[in-house]
Amino acid sequence: MYVTLAGYSRRWMVPGLMGEGGAFGKGNVFKSTDGGKNFTNISGNLPDGPAESTVVVNGNLVVGTDTGVYISNGTSGGTYELLGTGLPNVPVFTMGLKPKASSSSPTVLYIATHGRGIYTYQF
Repeated sequence: MYVTLAGYSRRWMVPGLMGEGGAFGKGNVFKSTDGGKNFTNISGNLPDGPAESTVVVNGNLVVGTDTGVYISNGTSGGTYELLGTGLPNVPVFTMGLKPKASSSSPTVLYIATHGRGIYTYQF
């Protein structure tokens, strides 16, 4: 299971008021392999900012963030690269895979951005 952290709140709120625990800047993508009992920070070299969504594609983790879409080699995070070229540098709030009509159909990822529309990326 993957959890992304992207929080927006009023700046005048006292840290800890909403349960943040004071661990600011300590990651934005986490992975659990035990049903959510424990989580590991797999943010790696992602920009230090909000992450909104994840999807696993062909055995690789894809993460939508406030600065675009990143992909890791495998599902353990650590090292990420920008996904493809031509995607705008904008918040990506959700992603989803297009259902395949057959096993030979290409893998297509839909990427919904904030204010710049929906993009597709074909693997």
